[in-house]
Amino acid sequence: MPPRRFPSRASLANVASKRASLSLTAPNINHLVRVFMLDGSSKVLQATENSTVRDILAQMKYNMDLGDVSTCALFRVVDGQGARRMELDENMKQAIKETHELDSSGTYYVQKTYNIDDDEKPTPGSVRILFRTWIHARCGIFDQEVFQYLERHKHNNSALWLAYMESTFMCMTGRYYLSDDEAIMLGCLRMQADSGDFNPDVHTIDNIKERVCTRFPRPISTQMRALLSPTLIGNGMADALAERIMFLYARIAGKHKAEAQIEFLTSLRTWCPFYGATFFTIQCQYDDGQSEDEPPVHTMNVAIGPLAIFLITQTEPLIILRHPYKRIVKWIAYRDKHIFCYWVLKKELSLKDVEIAQENAEKNAIKSGRVYSPENDFDATDYCDCVYLVTPSCAELEYLVRSYVSLLKYDIFPRLKSADGD
Repeated sequence: MPPRRFPSRASLANVASKRASLSLTAPNINHLVRVFMLDGSSKVLQATENSTVRDILAQMKYNMDLGDVSTCALFRVVDGQGARRMELDENMKQAIKETHELDSSGTYYVQKTYNIDDDEKPTPGSVRILFRTWIHARCGIFDQEVFQYLERHKHNNSALWLAYMESTFMCMTGRYYLSDDEAIMLGCLRMQADSGDFNPDVHTIDNIKERVCTRFPRPISTQMRALLSPTLIGNGMADALAERIMFLYARIAGKHKAEAQIEFLTSLRTWCPFYGATFFTIQCQYDDGQSEDEPPVHTMNVAIGPLAIFLITQTEPLIILRHPYKRIVKWIAYRDKHIFCYWVLKKELSLKDVEIAQENAEKNAIKSGRVYSPENDFDATDYCDCVYLVTPSCAELEYLVRSYVSLLKYDIFPRLKSADGD
């Protein structure tokens, strides 16, 4: 593999000068910050001694021509250790100085980019600043930019590119769990967006098989690689799968790039309940109240989505437990102890059962001559399972849950705390 070539300081300074060409103040090429996207691409932005996360987000909004960044966030990613969302008022220079020393000229940025398809892996401990959408709200400003509901002729824009890129990344890395049929449909839409209409002279059986292995979401890409292995390559199953994909690809011809990308996102949002979810690795203790012994603690993944909390095991076979917000009675976050716990209705009960029990408790209190008190006379947790989640990102997890519940109950669009969208 040839050695990687990193951009020179002169080229970075040239980029920063162009970015600030419309600014009232001259750019300071001695203070630059590199912000990465999920696909490994990056933006080089101008910064000052006092630049905050809010300032960098405002620059990203201007740089990428986005209508709203109030639901986007910056993350401080330490390879091999995890990521932390940065607060809006956090000082950028201080956050980056915690990771590595400034060079002699005062420039601070990470000089190396990484791609999910690279064979070379990031060095453990290296740090990057990552920009991505964090909170998803249907019919929000960003969502309207992406799906262009009122537009007859769809067109490419930065919001669509960002949403499509991030969703493709999540599918390719297996974060979004898909069936074979879903993965095939999304893969064909991706081919339509990337390569245009089906061409029998170009998209041969061998070409389709190669593209499925490298450009289609899991699990169909994994399945095709297995069928092309030396032990299975002669049974014709790989050719049959490629012919099936070729037939579907030919049927969706006629969509231009923006239409194919929007249909990709629409299909993903319709089929995949994890669309827009934020994933955390947690220690989970599930107490269903059926045993007097303390429940065991398991390492699991949790996905906080716009409609539900998903608990996902890390062992095979994969088990996914879905808890819609409409069935969650209450939650408590102990930020200092890194514990988030919530009470979800038992699977055999409905919310109506709890309401009837509450009405009976109120009637009994009145018969006894007491003033009914919800705190003292009725305990809804008796009808619930209690779930304890332990994670250093407890505060972030709780903020996401509260934001999505507020959207469902009060139609209040979620956004970062103190974000105004300007």
